[in-house]
Amino acid sequence: MMAGKKITTTSNNKRSPHPLEVNFIQRMANLLSKESEFKKEWIEEVLLKTLPDRQIANDNVQPHITALYLFKPCLLEAMRVLSEDEVQGYFSGGLQELGALEDTYGKMIEEVPLQKFDDFTDVLPKFEEYMRVQAPSIIDTGRPSEPFIDSLWLQEPPAATPCGVPV
Repeated sequence: MMAGKKITTTSNNKRSPHPLEVNFIQRMANLLSKESEFKKEWIEEVLLKTLPDRQIANDNVQPHITALYLFKPCLLEAMRVLSEDEVQGYFSGGLQELGALEDTYGKMIEEVPLQKFDDFTDVLPKFEEYMRVQAPSIIDTGRPSEPFIDSLWLQEPPAATPCGVPV
C-alpha cells in the first residue's frame, strides 16, 4: 500500500509523515498483522489516520514499538483489550469521536486524586487510635460503630445491597 507512493495522512492530521515514520508504520503494521487477523494494509491506514501531531521519527530518532501509544486513538491499546470485531468497528469509521472520547478519558484519569504515603503521615496516628477504640465493635459486629472522619481514603465504603446498590 505504501511502497513507492507519496504518503499523506487523512482526516485527523495536517502533516505528511517523515519517511522514517512511514518505515515505522510499515514495520508495526507487519508485526501487528502477524499477531492478529487484521490485514497489514488496514493497520497501515489506521496508523496513518492516527499519526501523532508531533513527529515521532527523524534522522536522529528511531521510534520503539512503544511509540504506538502516541497514536491517538491508540490502535495497539484497543487490540490489547478489545475483541477483533470491536477494534474493527471502532477504527473503521471516522476517528474524531473516538479520539475525543480517549482525550476525555485521559483528562478524567489525570484528575483522580492519587495519594502518596507521605500524605497520610499526619492522619495515621489518629487512624491507629481510631482502630484501637473501634476494635471491640469490629470484633463483635465486623464493622466499626462510627466512621473515621479524618480521611476519606481510610473510611469504610458504604454498605451495599446484594445487587450492589449502596444502602
